[in-house]
Amino acid sequence: MNVTTIVEVGAHKGIETFNFLTDAEALVYAFEPDVNNFQELYVKSQSYSRLTVLPFAVDIGDNQEPLFEQPDGQSTLQPPWGQPGAAFRMVWTIRLDTFMRLYSIEKIDYLRIDAPFRDEMCLESLGSMVDRVQRGRVCVYTMRGFEGYAQSLVPEFLRNNGFECEYNSSTESGRTEIRFWRP
Repeated sequence: MNVTTIVEVGAHKGIETFNFLTDAEALVYAFEPDVNNFQELYVKSQSYSRLTVLPFAVDIGDNQEPLFEQPDGQSTLQPPWGQPGAAFRMVWTIRLDTFMRLYSIEKIDYLRIDAPFRDEMCLESLGSMVDRVQRGRVCVYTMRGFEGYAQSLVPEFLRNNGFECEYNSSTESGRTEIRFWRP
């Protein structure tokens, strides 16, 4: 049996998570650090033996970081600009290479990252294991004045690590999807 390993960073409430399980041979690991979103996703996941829901944020360090929660249910490790007193709570973070070692994952067939303003750091957390990722998608969030970010840092990282990239503009404001794959 050829097992497909799918890793979803920023699973939120599982909008896309359960679609990954349509592949009968897929093992899905979904990261969601927001406590409310995690609990909802965890409860929904109980009847799926091939789905593991993890209450961590993915970042470049294995430690604790402040998670800034937004009124719309989104959350990010990136402090909100111009809001010095923004509400946050501390969450545990994990690097993807640490996660791969802990779960004995040899390769990631599909990596989806939806981590507002922390996408490049999620990719960097693969460390030397970046060559074990086959393909994926990164949702890159931008702000006015930082639009060039989606066309520079993330794809530059991907290309420097042997991936091909394709941009897909999203209908959501301030978001670009970058699909990537090994040639």
